[in-house]
Amino acid sequence: ICVSHAANRSERKPSTRSSCGSCEWKLSPPVPAARSSARVWTQALEPVPVTSALVARALAAQLEDADGEEERDLARQRWEELPIPETLPFFTALQVDRDFNLWLRAFPAPGDTTRSWYVVSAGYGTWLGTVTFPDRVSPLDIGENYVLTRFGDELDVEHIQLWELIKP
Repeated sequence: ICVSHAANRSERKPSTRSSCGSCEWKLSPPVPAARSSARVWTQALEPVPVTSALVARALAAQLEDADGEEERDLARQRWEELPIPETLPFFTALQVDRDFNLWLRAFPAPGDTTRSWYVVSAGYGTWLGTVTFPDRVSPLDIGENYVLTRFGDELDVEHIQLWELIKP
């Protein structure tokens, strides 16, 4: 509510902009939910150990993308100083679809050419399945029977694609 014009708001149409430029805007806190709850999701996912071969693949990919010997030397130096974890993270991103199901993007191991997303139901926290996309495809919007994605080609030109989502 525009505090300066609060008294006159019945005369004014609601607006997201200040007409006088000096209005003070305030936000009211969100209305508390009638009931709060938390769901615990458990799924038997085995941790992926970080092996020397995995580290070598990650370093090789970074060296391949480097521009010039100086950048490659810097990358090698960073890898030597970097603490190496025992396992890879389980996921790197999350999204919510239109049915409020949670989509967790699995952490891709170096060299993976697909991107897997774990899907968990919103209501019960049950495992609904795994959806796998090709490399460079990222979901933008997930509906009941579609996934709108962004795809980057070999030249890093982005394209929008609509995929049919077929549920079991």
